[in-house]
Amino acid sequence: MCVRFLGFVLLICLAGVLRAQGPEPPCESPQLQGGFSVIEEDTDSHERKLFYACDDGLKPAVEGWWGTATCQNRTWIPTPQCIDANACIAPEIPNAKYTKSPNGWHEEGHKIRVTCIDGYEDRNHLAIAQCVNGNWTSMPVCERDVHACGPPPKILNAVIIKQVFQKVFLDNSEVEYACEDGYTSNTGAIQKSYCVFGNWTAVSECIRETQPDTGRGGSAAGGTGATSGHTTSTDRGTTSGTDRDTDDRRVTGSSTRGVGGDTGPFISIDKCGTPPRIDNGDFVEKTLKYLKYQCSAFYTLEGSDTVVCNSDGSW
Repeated sequence: MCVRFLGFVLLICLAGVLRAQGPEPPCESPQLQGGFSVIEEDTDSHERKLFYACDDGLKPAVEGWWGTATCQNRTWIPTPQCIDANACIAPEIPNAKYTKSPNGWHEEGHKIRVTCIDGYEDRNHLAIAQCVNGNWTSMPVCERDVHACGPPPKILNAVIIKQVFQKVFLDNSEVEYACEDGYTSNTGAIQKSYCVFGNWTAVSECIRETQPDTGRGGSAAGGTGATSGHTTSTDRGTTSGTDRDTDDRRVTGSSTRGVGGDTGPFISIDKCGTPPRIDNGDFVEKTLKYLKYQCSAFYTLEGSDTVVCNSDGSW
């Protein structure tokens, strides 16, 4: 008796599970005021489609003289509805934003204020659109600002920080580059770039940090040999170990890359005399190690933006 009862209970539970896993109930036929609909019957219930049309003086709340909807979670998406023929459907305006009606359409005579998103401007300088006889008049067109910038350029061994990716940046925007651990640039591990009239200001590449000079190949007190790349007594006459140590402190590192492909050691820029002049630009940063240049507006830099002083006194 107990076995027979347990079998009956399991049968009821199994029937409930099968019903739960069965096909999704279809969407009910909508109560469409001012129109009629036809439901597609030869598809699965969760993919079933509805087609509808509206009476004279009315139109679907979608583009076209007939509308469609799809059954999703027992609901027709979008909601089938017939609206006044002179009403307007909510417009899709690329790169713009405005307050949309919750029902998806706007009555005749309604006005919307459209604003372009950051980095875009209205080509026609029209901020207001109005619904007239079922159509929007004077619709703004948002185009990319000629002074805006695209994404900042990729720098090897560096990453943009404090800024999420975006396709367009406003004029005067600022981004920061951070060099990978173990790398640095002429201006340090963190560099800034600015959007100026549609172009990003140049930044130096991140190069591997050099190890401190250990004096290999010569004596720390002056020795008999000179480290490769340093000024020797032959170049400058007989000098003491103290003088060579003073010269060594001027060197920024024999592996630092110079302007024009020089790979020799660099000394402080006060040894090179008058800074070089370039047309349509000037230096904007000065340290004992380098000068950093920037072009005037409407000009683009060609080559490196940084110059250093070679050990022979040349820029």
